[in-house]
Amino acid sequence: MPIPLVWVGERTRLIADTTEAGRNDAPHAYAMGMSVPGSCGVALALLIAACGNVGTSVQPGTAGSAGQAAGGAISTGGGPSDSGGAGVGGTAGSEQLPELHSCLEIANEAPCPERVLTASTLPLGSNDPGPVSLEGVTDLDGDLDIEDDNVGVLATLGCLRRVRGHVSIRSSQATSLWPLRNLVEVAYGVGGAGLSLQGKRLRQDCGFLALRRLGTEALGYRGSGIDLEATGMTQFELPALERIQHLRIVRNAELKRIQLPSALPLLDGQLWIRDNPALSELDGLENATLSLDTNKTATLPQYQFQNNPLLPGCVAENLRAHLVGLGADPATFLISGNASSCPK
Repeated sequence: MPIPLVWVGERTRLIADTTEAGRNDAPHAYAMGMSVPGSCGVALALLIAACGNVGTSVQPGTAGSAGQAAGGAISTGGGPSDSGGAGVGGTAGSEQLPELHSCLEIANEAPCPERVLTASTLPLGSNDPGPVSLEGVTDLDGDLDIEDDNVGVLATLGCLRRVRGHVSIRSSQATSLWPLRNLVEVAYGVGGAGLSLQGKRLRQDCGFLALRRLGTEALGYRGSGIDLEATGMTQFELPALERIQHLRIVRNAELKRIQLPSALPLLDGQLWIRDNPALSELDGLENATLSLDTNKTATLPQYQFQNNPLLPGCVAENLRAHLVGLGADPATFLISGNASSCPK
């Protein structure tokens, strides 16, 4: 198993507790205080290692404050945010799917007390400083990378509101994103994606409904992008999002609906919605604004709406006309392979 790292000005190893007690308790990790020369600033890049066989059925975590943080945007519906596939607590083949939640539960949660995980809060300097639990952490000063075999650690993140790095989740297990229901801000991303989601049987389950900010103004909003490539997710909603640079929703076999704010500011990045065979609805963006980057040289078609056979073609054409009217270059659009009919 590769050993993950924590960047805390100097390089320090962070590994999981894989003892019997660690597997029975909530997943956690501990720092080994093994420094290596090298300057990495103050950012802390946290890569959670495997926590043993912790399971994937996520239960409601510690209460959070998304209802306050998202300005009420999360309470737009009463049911689970992703109720497709095999249904609540159902199975896909022989695989047990996570239990889904009602998003209205979030408004009734008590706010979490602030708990910041940074270099200064890690107990460094000893050979075995003990566990650093992620339970109750509201602010993570670094990256959150959930890998294929450790998605059970998500269950400890119900209070998380800010990640001052990127969030990447790659899972081949049936996984609920419910624990990230209170996440409001993701500060930075690699390759333009502050939020990257890849997986098998990935369920939004109210996760990210409070997400407002991607990237920071100080960094020119680098990382204000989202990559989504997952099976099992039937709808993807980001009702509170304030701006975005890149949105790449590609190869989502069961995705039926995308919901974005109507007047979402676009930062002249990549907008790719392609190869989604079940996608029939794209709600939002009809009043989107566009901030043009006059110094940018496009190397790929910037706007791609392709191979979504159930998505009415006029949706992409209308959005193209709207963005061209705002100054987008017509030559940067690729539109093909969508449905020919349009709703009346």
